[in-house]
Amino acid sequence: MATGNVLEARLAALESLLMRLLVRHPDYLAELIAQGNLSPAQSGDIRGAAESTSQAALSKLTQNFDNLTRSLIEERDHTKRRLTALEQAARREGAYAEMLALISEQDAFADIPMNRVLPLSIYLKFGQSFQMQSSAPQLLYAIGFDIFFDPGGKPGSWFDRLFGRSEDPITRNEVYERLRKLERALELKGIEAPQAQVDERLANAASTILKGLENEQEAAVVLGSLCVLKKDNRVAITSLSQEQVLAIRKNPQLLRSPIGLQELVFGPATQSPQSGKTAAIEKRTRGRDKRKR
Repeated sequence: MATGNVLEARLAALESLLMRLLVRHPDYLAELIAQGNLSPAQSGDIRGAAESTSQAALSKLTQNFDNLTRSLIEERDHTKRRLTALEQAARREGAYAEMLALISEQDAFADIPMNRVLPLSIYLKFGQSFQMQSSAPQLLYAIGFDIFFDPGGKPGSWFDRLFGRSEDPITRNEVYERLRKLERALELKGIEAPQAQVDERLANAASTILKGLENEQEAAVVLGSLCVLKKDNRVAITSLSQEQVLAIRKNPQLLRSPIGLQELVFGPATQSPQSGKTAAIEKRTRGRDKRKR
């Protein structure tokens, strides 16, 4: 009985192989008839079975294709819904970070130690400096902050606005003091002065910023009240006043406009940046050289 089952299975497998062969090579059936190995009646039965097998295979293939198409459409719709949900969540997180940054700057909480949230924006006109694009964690680390929220940079004229949170509870004045130290490190690095009195983290962050701006014609880096501008291949470093910080908050497009920031800090474009309250690196270099003499 077992031997019969084996023979039947082998015969079924042989017939299946023959059907596939005839579907792919229909001329083979005519050769079998011409050689007398197959009668026309038998060939008709085989041809009908082959055509039936072919139609069944085509029907199965069509069904599989339809199922795949529906699956792809469902996956596309699911992905769209997921992306929409992620975008909405990012907007909510961004709004939450903005609110915490605003609270961190309020006079009512100035003297209360708290984990301060500080905005950092980086604008690069050509977006060619990968070093600058990846420098945000180092800049924040230099002043004792970690990344709190980062939606990711936007391509083209590269722009990123993210938020850092202080590692420990600090007052607003402590934030300002840390930013002044970073500003000082930038000034010293810009004129290649000895930096023995500057913390290594601040020196490394200053070096990262200035090297990252070398290949950019226009750029703007705003970290809290610290502003670094590059326009016409000149770099200027300044501390923003509370009024200027408020003006930027009311008009955030300024963060993408080195010209607009320059006018906000130093006055109209017809006025030299050197007449502002903080001079460019080039002028500071000359000023320090004169004092050395």
